[in-house]
Amino acid sequence: MDLLSTQNREFLDFDPPSQQDTCAYFHTGGTTGLPKLAKHSHLNQLTNGAQVNLISPAEPGDTIFVGLPIFHVNAAVATGIAPIMNRSKILLASPAGYRGKNIISHLPDLIEGFQVGLMMAVPTVYSSLLLELEKNSLASEKLQSLKLAISGAAPLSSELKKQFISKSGVNLIEGYGLTESSSVCTLMPVKNINKKESVGLKIPGMTLKILSFSEQNNEVMECSNDQVGEIVINGNNVFSGYVENIHNENLFVEYEGRRYIRTGDLGSLDEHGYLSLAGRQKEIIIRGGHNIDPKMIEDIAYQHPLVSLAAAVPKPDTYAGEVPVLYVTPTSDSDKERLQKEITVFMKDRTPERAAIPKEVLVIGEMPLTAVGKIFKPKLVCDQITAVINAHLTDILKSEDYIVQTSPTKKRGIFSVIHLQAYLSKELVEKVEDKLTPFAFQYQIEIQNNNKSTHIEATTL
Repeated sequence: MDLLSTQNREFLDFDPPSQQDTCAYFHTGGTTGLPKLAKHSHLNQLTNGAQVNLISPAEPGDTIFVGLPIFHVNAAVATGIAPIMNRSKILLASPAGYRGKNIISHLPDLIEGFQVGLMMAVPTVYSSLLLELEKNSLASEKLQSLKLAISGAAPLSSELKKQFISKSGVNLIEGYGLTESSSVCTLMPVKNINKKESVGLKIPGMTLKILSFSEQNNEVMECSNDQVGEIVINGNNVFSGYVENIHNENLFVEYEGRRYIRTGDLGSLDEHGYLSLAGRQKEIIIRGGHNIDPKMIEDIAYQHPLVSLAAAVPKPDTYAGEVPVLYVTPTSDSDKERLQKEITVFMKDRTPERAAIPKEVLVIGEMPLTAVGKIFKPKLVCDQITAVINAHLTDILKSEDYIVQTSPTKKRGIFSVIHLQAYLSKELVEKVEDKLTPFAFQYQIEIQNNNKSTHIEATTL
């Protein structure tokens, strides 16, 4: 500060920024599709920083661990701007955050060595840290300086939370936030209140409601207590929109004289204002008209002691539209074979809704993750669509006759392109179309001719 005070202000010949000026651009998490670029104003970020400090147990001088990559909004605001405003210390894990080499294995030593008082992370980090604590029974003693551990950005299973608290002795609470709110929206009270499946109360200075939208007559209604609807938010911490206007269509809703952002997340509020999440609208699996929350399936999978990560996604089905498929990773490679033998029956016995029982359980070695450690479900959905296409074409085509490419796209969401070789007869091409027509996923067929593609059919059902 002394160095700054010696500088001549007369050399500053630009106007100071206003509260509404853009100070940063952040890409969204992209867990259900391609990321979008969000604009943050100075007011957005400073407001959220102040809001975080009103509810955080961190005190001036405490060390805050920044483990998420600094391009993530949580690192920049919740564990960046907020601690600076509070005169706390910041410990940067590495440019890659928790995904840096050996960060997790050395995390207990880092916490003890720098007397870290607070950390925030995604559930996959706590799952990995739990494995370290199970390997070394003395590691939990190195976490004594931690006042609080906060989980966010993805659903935290009750089983993981219970095991982590038991092994570490550290209070782990859940919050809810998004890039569009500058970071934090809700947080459980620090004094752990027994509210199962809740992500806490809204932060001071913002409005959060649960609304129900009727597509038939464009009617908007506020949901009653414990009724599931879409989460909408309003406040000075909430951004003004995405850079590309195409993404701002249907983003806002006017209700009772205020403009709210539609988050796309489903949830409910109880009589005391505690928010419970019920999944993403884009993630809901619809089996024969029956809505299935993938989190319910995943929570059951996490109860198996050998499951490290779990993700439930839809598989296209000609009869039901979609059926649930479950991906799991084992706690260690040596557990893979045992998990494969047990997990299918385990899920069948414990899933309360018959429609939610996974049609298939796949044990994989590694789960696809985003840069901040969230499970990247679009990759799994793409794999399922590709597998279904292959299964329906192999009885009429040879493997060298076609190539299937399925990927997330900006305008069409998840989209498949079936490249057919030019030597195939018209009758075979028509059979391909007949095979794929009953499905609801989006695709197009292209004929490969001398390394050039001829687009002949696009289907959107």
